[in-house]
Parts: sequence; C-alpha cells; structure tokens
Amino acid sequence: TQDRWRLAVTVSFTNHGDATFELDKATACEGGELRNNVFEVLVDGAEVPYLGIMAKRAHPGPDGFFRIAAGATHRVAVDLGTAYALPRHGGRLSLRFDHYNHFSRDAVQLTSDVVAQRL
Repeated sequence: TQDRWRLAVTVSFTNHGDATFELDKATACEGGELRNNVFEVLVDGAEVPYLGIMAKRAHPGPDGFFRIAAGATHRVAVDLGTAYALPRHGGRLSLRFDHYNHFSRDAVQLTSDVVAQRL
C-alpha cells in the first residue's frame, strides 16, 4: 500500500506427536493478529524492527489455547506489514517464526525453517 508493505504469510503448526498439543493463542497469532515479536525478519541481512504490540499478560486460562490433535495442523494468515518496518525499497527478505509457547503445558520453543524471497 502507499504507507507500508503488505506481506501476507501463512503460519502452520502441525502436531507430529501422538497426543493433543496445547498452543498459546497469542503466540499462534490468533485471528491473524500479532501480539508479540514472533518472527525474525531480515531484509538484505539487516534486522527489520518490530513495531507492533508487545503484550504482557497473565495466564490466559483454559480458553487461551488452541488444542491441536495428533496429526492435525492449525493454520493462520498474518500480514507482517502491519507490525514490521519493511523498507520501501524492497530487497532480499528472509523470515522465520521463532517464539516460546507461553503458559502451555506444552511449553516449548517454536521455530520454523527460514523462508527467503526477493521483495
């Protein structure tokens, strides 16, 4: 758009285990909204600043989690342009999801492969 890049990505969380996995909704970008700096975004090797919300929160309670059955996948579309200061000139973009699954009984670091593309 005129004021910012629109950079739509789809984030997928697949449960490869044999039990239901509990995924913190804020970490999983519920509703396509970023509530924390959950991506590492680089353009031409330089880190792109995160300008979005940094939510400090208490335990979300039982409704604050997605429950992903064994073998199932949870997907969400996110526009990174709403929260990352992507440069107008474009460049070589690389990004990955990297965040801790807060408050969950399945509290683990969630890290994706790096995705790279020219803007």
